[in-house]
Amino acid sequence: MQTRPPIQPAEERPHRSAEDGPETERWRDRGRSAPAEGPTARAVDECVALLRQSLVLFEALPHDDYVAPQPSPHSVWSSPGAHARHLLDFVDCLLDGLEARRIDYTARKRSPEVEASRGAGRRAIEGAIEGLDRLRGLDGHLPLEVRPELDQDWTPSSLAREIQSVSGHVVHHHALIHMVLAHRGIEAPSDYGVAPSTLAHRAAIADDAGGDD
Repeated sequence: MQTRPPIQPAEERPHRSAEDGPETERWRDRGRSAPAEGPTARAVDECVALLRQSLVLFEALPHDDYVAPQPSPHSVWSSPGAHARHLLDFVDCLLDGLEARRIDYTARKRSPEVEASRGAGRRAIEGAIEGLDRLRGLDGHLPLEVRPELDQDWTPSSLAREIQSVSGHVVHHHALIHMVLAHRGIEAPSDYGVAPSTLAHRAAIADDAGGDD
């Protein structure tokens, strides 16, 4: 298989404003007025940084590669667009359920537009980033109830913990996108789909090795 050149980052576009519904204004106002520090802000920073990786990747990725799955008649792998849609569904579930403090990850929108359009995918990522940014000043220990699957019970959690959980889900699907692109001969950035803790570990090993010189 012929390998294509690595994807190069493209210049960032300004973020598009997401529409605010009246049912979310109370907690979003709190997020804007409170100090942007603490466990929630740190969790948001991590999740936003991960989403920005996809924003840059999808800007450089050709549309056909965004919508095309692994090129095999026996493959069950999803396209990069399908993975983007899925991981964004989890961010949306978190944001949509926050007013009621009940996060139902089974209430996913499953937007076919995000899956089938690179532009729609980028706009959805921009909206997710804006929504997460508004949470920075909220209490990370804000109690929530969470339901991961239909046959599972509602269980207690917290705001910061759920943002962290969503970040882990994003990394997982970034790794799958990386694999799909690799099988198409496309080289994604080396840190795409790698957990921040793994990157920190690799950096520490590199530093130790450099100190032995």
